[in-house]
Amino acid sequence: MHSVTTRIRTVFDASASEKGKPSLNHCLFKGINMIELIPDVIDRFRTYLIGLSGDIEKAFLMLSVANQDGEFLRFFYPCDEELVYRHCRVVFGVSCSPFLLNASILYLLDNFPPEFHDMVEQLKGSFYVDNCLTGVNDPCDQASFIERTQTLMSRRGFNLRGWVSNVACEFISKHSGDASVLGLLWNLDADKLRCSIDFEVLSCETVISKRLILSLVQKIFNPIGILCAVTLPPKILLQDTWKLKVGCDIELPPDVSKKFFKWVNELYLLKEVCLPRFMPFNEGSELHVFVDASRVAYSACVFVRTVLEAGTSVSLIRAKTRVAPLKPLTIPRLELMACCIGARLVNSIRDALNLPNIKVTFWSDSEVALWWIKEHGDWSIFVTNRVQEIRQLTQFQLWRHVPGVLNIADMLSRGCSASLFLDSRCWEGPTWLKDAPENWPKGEICCEALAAHTESKKSELVILNVDNDCFLGIV
Repeated sequence: MHSVTTRIRTVFDASASEKGKPSLNHCLFKGINMIELIPDVIDRFRTYLIGLSGDIEKAFLMLSVANQDGEFLRFFYPCDEELVYRHCRVVFGVSCSPFLLNASILYLLDNFPPEFHDMVEQLKGSFYVDNCLTGVNDPCDQASFIERTQTLMSRRGFNLRGWVSNVACEFISKHSGDASVLGLLWNLDADKLRCSIDFEVLSCETVISKRLILSLVQKIFNPIGILCAVTLPPKILLQDTWKLKVGCDIELPPDVSKKFFKWVNELYLLKEVCLPRFMPFNEGSELHVFVDASRVAYSACVFVRTVLEAGTSVSLIRAKTRVAPLKPLTIPRLELMACCIGARLVNSIRDALNLPNIKVTFWSDSEVALWWIKEHGDWSIFVTNRVQEIRQLTQFQLWRHVPGVLNIADMLSRGCSASLFLDSRCWEGPTWLKDAPENWPKGEICCEALAAHTESKKSELVILNVDNDCFLGIV
């Protein structure tokens, strides 16, 4: 384990079962999901000038189990099977344990005195299970925030410890190198985030199968989509392999293996892709959403633009890419699907950051998709359903046209190699977004009506002749 505070963690397999007999997890009420989404926690973490990361020591073991419930948590110790033990604390590995921990933390926070209201609201959105990602904007508040947080949490037996930060203080000694925060690596010296890439270069003798491709792709943990342009090519390759109708462990054709070898052997370059952890916000901040689609995938990415005294800051918040369905769709339909995930993505970000009134601008290079969004028409069911969702989540006046060569989401929808992605530096956003708004693309739509109306609902004329004599027997 790559853990400084916990070298060994005992995990019980409560899902183990025999044929015809349920496991312990099958018999337990799992509880509602109260865990914050990882992207939401990371988004909030990035809004603080000074980042703080800590965790609760042995969080599950801080919760006692009722005596009557302990009878269902009995187990044998391998070295002494004659004795039957039972758990007196919440078990790490039982399906309801995350709910019990999160419910306990929320109950604890809700019962703090009113004078701690601001801190409580901040901490509620900072926990992911036992990990705490938060921060402060003033260095003078850092030490007092840590001290008060530890004091309040310790009232119910929770030891919030292991603090790391990009700025040293009374409670945090100066750290250097990388710290792990919810699967990402946080460089404390440069205050930047990057994905953990720990791959060995494959040898020429390695057998490339569908199972190997899938397992290696899933090793890249990319919660906010920093590397989605690079992780797209193997997903497309994997989709193509399903058309071959071969087994999961059967060696793939040489041309497929060659493409995958080239992709995986460039992954070491991604260690250079770093995203600034801090993304500044002020009253004039704006969100800019870029969407695009190709025949193989569709994508969306969201940037925040903030005008500061030192200049204009543009920061990537999140990006998302999806592989196009196997059933062929027209490019305008795929562009419309990209608009859909862009609308969902920005609404998720606004909810996470509690910024319902922040200005948002949507950019797409598809004039047909923009026409469908802006104009009312009797479209096909496919188009109508997605246009309705987009209009529910956004205002159609916020959608603007951008030329394809200026659309930063273009690379995300086509995918690229690690070397090309590194050269493009597309995670830094479009350069023109740092210019004054009058220098941006005009956003005018010059769509031909015929192209847009290819998705008009088809109507059929049906003539029905009714003979009155056929109803005489009914009367």
